[in-house]
Amino acid sequence: PAVSTNVGGVLLVDTIWTRARSPYNVTADVQIPRDVTLTIQAGTTIVFDGGDFEILVKGHLLVRGTSQQKVNFQTGSNENSKWMI
Repeated sequence: PAVSTNVGGVLLVDTIWTRARSPYNVTADVQIPRDVTLTIQAGTTIVFDGGDFEILVKGHLLVRGTSQQKVNFQTGSNENSKWMI
């Protein structure tokens, strides 16, 4: 079976989203407070599906994609989804 990870809420510690646990399904707003870092590794997919969700960055967001392994932010099957970073 395919692996996927649901994400949402406040990140209380430095967090890494990895390709191995991808796709990451944003099921609620994700908040990155001051002094907290979210690192998204190369080859990771983030899916905004089923709501009007955002990733709110007050700390640090490091997106580590490369030309060979991009980080993909995408809308899922719900045509009415809205998202923002």
